[in-house]
Amino acid sequence: MHFVAVRHIPPTQPINVGLLQINIDPYASRLLILDRHTNKLIAALKPNGARVRRFMPAQYTIDPKLMVIMLDDTKVYNAAIVDHVQAQIVDLVTLDSSALI
Repeated sequence: MHFVAVRHIPPTQPINVGLLQINIDPYASRLLILDRHTNKLIAALKPNGARVRRFMPAQYTIDPKLMVIMLDDTKVYNAAIVDHVQAQIVDLVTLDSSALI
């Protein structure tokens, strides 16, 4: 019987993904991210700070295909919609995660 030792092998090829960074309205209680061409809900989350960062598939870095909706659950303010949003392309191999804080 053979045993194989699994070691960390650093990738040599870039791993490109999209990074979506959204500055949140202070009155936003919920955040929805939709694909504006298919109306597919990509993410529904509750913001816990002034900025939300989310990794997206690389297809959202080519064209501005996203729509971001910020909702206020207190019923004081109307929803805010940002249309034609495009994710920034980043390489996961060389990405400095300390710069995202």
